[in-house]
Amino acid sequence: LGAFLAAPLGPDTHHRRQVLQIRWGLPLSTSVGYAAPQGDELATTVGYLRQDLFKFGWLTDAWEQLVLGAVPLSLGNREVRVDNSPLWSQPGRGSGSELDGWSTALFRGERTSTGADVTWQAALNQLTGSMSQLSDSFVNRVQQPGGASVTAREFFSQIDTPAPPRGSDEFDKGLLSDFAVTQGAAKVVEDYRKRVPDGVGTICVATQFSDAIPVDFLRGTGGDPLAGTGQSEGPQPTDYLPPTMGEGFKF
Repeated sequence: LGAFLAAPLGPDTHHRRQVLQIRWGLPLSTSVGYAAPQGDELATTVGYLRQDLFKFGWLTDAWEQLVLGAVPLSLGNREVRVDNSPLWSQPGRGSGSELDGWSTALFRGERTSTGADVTWQAALNQLTGSMSQLSDSFVNRVQQPGGASVTAREFFSQIDTPAPPRGSDEFDKGLLSDFAVTQGAAKVVEDYRKRVPDGVGTICVATQFSDAIPVDFLRGTGGDPLAGTGQSEGPQPTDYLPPTMGEGFKF
């Protein structure tokens, strides 16, 4: 009984996985952040969740499934219930009975209860449904590894919004020579946005394309335009680095 009460819903094996379509573009930047809620906001949300999830009798189903799964049912005892399970008439510890084996497996963690995944999904349904306003408040600030805490709006840098009209955005002009800018090479001609909710979190991908440009339109790492005459060599992998963490996309 103690082993059951220590983990009444069994191990947490809940995992979500979303696949996003990613197209190659320039520049390439990845930022990862995690919610940094205030203590009072988190406590309020947890309180409402507990009231909704852990009502009277919330352990009943998990306990009944654990007991009824201990002894395989035969054709003659289909009506076995928890209170008349064959386990309770068997000798206990050290006897080698099914009760002894079942309780020992529970104590050692070899047999566990179930229901954690279902309960976790129910919590997510609440946080993304009737409690969505609460969840929005405690994910409003984002902590970046090695960086400062910023608002969610600052962190996403508009990549969580629909793409603007074609040709209305520009890449960072610092990547291009002055001549290239005057030729409109900084224009974003294709802009793909994808936003996928992941529990109370969000995964966003923005991929932007320019028109094809000659390598001579690019500036060198020192800020000087590359030579515009003669044959040019392609940039080396270390010539152009992605923005730093949290810098976001520059339009």
